[in-house]
Amino acid sequence: MRLLLLSGTGGAGTSTIARATARQAVADGARVQLIDLCDSKEASASRAAASQWLGALASDILVLRDAEQILPEELAMLPGADEFLALAAIAESVSQPDIDLVIVDAGPLDSLARLLMTSDTVNLLASSLLTPAMAIARADLDTPLSDLRSELQRIRECLESTDTAVRLACLPDERSIRELERALVTASIYGVHVDLIYVNQVPRSKDAWPKRWSAARRRMSARITDHFALVPCRELPLRDVEGASIDERIRVVSKGSSPWIAHGSRAVEIIDAMGSGFTWTLPVHVPATGELRVGRTDDRVIIEIDGVTRARNLPSVLRRCVITRVVASPSELRIEFAPDPQVWRNNG
Repeated sequence: MRLLLLSGTGGAGTSTIARATARQAVADGARVQLIDLCDSKEASASRAAASQWLGALASDILVLRDAEQILPEELAMLPGADEFLALAAIAESVSQPDIDLVIVDAGPLDSLARLLMTSDTVNLLASSLLTPAMAIARADLDTPLSDLRSELQRIRECLESTDTAVRLACLPDERSIRELERALVTASIYGVHVDLIYVNQVPRSKDAWPKRWSAARRRMSARITDHFALVPCRELPLRDVEGASIDERIRVVSKGSSPWIAHGSRAVEIIDAMGSGFTWTLPVHVPATGELRVGRTDDRVIIEIDGVTRARNLPSVLRRCVITRVVASPSELRIEFAPDPQVWRNNG
């Protein structure tokens, strides 16, 4: 099973590319499910498919015995509720044995960011509820909280799977680099691989477009490709003949392989023993500009890159260590640890 999440800058043709990719995959013999999160009918279907998990969330929030019962749809104003329901429905689709490929049109880049952040947000809420005091006050909390956290784990495993990828679409203009930069940071810091960038509506030199305008767009496309050298970029030519479909343009740039097959290689997290300590290497996109901050609180490490923040639980082997150094490169973040002398005392 393969999951593709497509998102893009405004007007970049994300929905059209998603549909074209789905049609090509079907033509190749794949069994495909296309989910459009921007469509109200699709959103309703996602909510209906996953409403049990919002019901569990409602049960956990209403911790007072005398709280009035409310319906799941009445909690739609909760932060991340819609995204959580959509993710639960996506994870359910991915688990179906009769589907080979799930394509999700996630809409604009900010919608994709909210989608990727949601599981951490809801998990933080669930963790705050799962306290000894709550267990004493509400003996019936354990089952819904366990179900909720199991679903969150399933969602996280689905997103971080090697069979999951994000594809970004943009136009060849100035704002695209900055917006794509932030999208790459967000996806990578939340453990989701970006395997391809589509640069859409790039005029070809042989087409009858104004020469100066066409040349400027081609230069901008080349600049985007150079800037994101670690992620494969594919140009989709600007339609020069009415009726020339995006399907044809995608087939042109697929270069002999189906457009739904993986393009970019995926790195994985690694923990290495080094000398008297450890190194935790995270495959994270780190821009040349922007701030990088790494901190520690209890058993979690806080990573902030260019304004995007995530708290990660430390692997058990690192919880008795302290951070000694952080080294960043464009494609990874290396955090070095040494045993905490307050914990690992010298027996001599």
